[in-house]
Amino acid sequence: MMPLGASCALRFGIACLVASPFLLSQTRPNLKPRETLSIMLLGLEIGTYNSLGYLAQATGLQTTSASSSAFICSLAVVVVPILDFLFNDKKLSSTKILSCLLAVAGVAILEGGVADLNVGDLASCLMPLCFGAAFWRVEAALKRFPEDSNLITFFMLAAVGVISTSYCLVGGDNVPPPNFEEIMGWLQNPSILFSLLWTGCITTALTVYFETKALRSLDAQETTLLFSTEPIFGSLFAAVMLGEQFGVNGFVGAGAILASCLGSSGVFEKFGSIWVNMNSGRGKGKIWDSLNGGKNWKSIGGIAGGMLGVQQIEALQDALDVIDSTDVIGK
Repeated sequence: MMPLGASCALRFGIACLVASPFLLSQTRPNLKPRETLSIMLLGLEIGTYNSLGYLAQATGLQTTSASSSAFICSLAVVVVPILDFLFNDKKLSSTKILSCLLAVAGVAILEGGVADLNVGDLASCLMPLCFGAAFWRVEAALKRFPEDSNLITFFMLAAVGVISTSYCLVGGDNVPPPNFEEIMGWLQNPSILFSLLWTGCITTALTVYFETKALRSLDAQETTLLFSTEPIFGSLFAAVMLGEQFGVNGFVGAGAILASCLGSSGVFEKFGSIWVNMNSGRGKGKIWDSLNGGKNWKSIGGIAGGMLGVQQIEALQDALDVIDSTDVIGK
């Protein structure tokens, strides 16, 4: 059996080792030492947020279903505008306030009420806070260093690898760190090796790289809108691979969370503007203007395919993590 700490350390260690040669080879040649230091600090900060999110996800998936975990994770969409309001003086509209309330209600309904929350549910609730903060800080980092997304990604992955390994070494999951023989035994198991390579290379290194690239063209709120598609694919994969099914509470709670994600991302406000323009006879040009001049939506169209693919991968990861924790590396 493979403990949580060891699986996280190996997964993220593999992600860092696999991605590092490519990311470092793409470093800008005229980068100054002071810029490198600033990029390193930003990358390590963002990687810390991601590390906490990944550890919370792994902890939560030991007791929380993959579909519920995916819906809770999508609440990162709500976190970003709140951070913009608190630290960037951006206005928090009534729609976004309502979205926050819907999000809280949705999670409560999905999990059967506050009284029924377990440790896994509480850990899962940390995911949107951590991943939302990471999206928010990546956007700020890329505004300062738009040509250095690869180096930012490298330091992000490095932080995730170091923190996950430290978590394992200090026995963060109440399990002593593994010895060499145990590690080699896990790596010689084809099922465990496949799971580690898949989650390390595909669902960590590749997704972080794509997300960072996407934020060069989209802002954090637009990116988290695409991120909100994860629960759709998460529920699909959980149903197909794990046989999970939603009850009435599940459907109501999931619907409330999806509505909060769309509202927080400004979708309702944009389509409300379209409706007003259509009924006022302002014409197609005005309708296109209501979509931010088409610029942002054109960007979304150019990256949506890749990002939706990323969300399918991350959703599959949720299902695989449950398989790992029950059939392969669980307790």
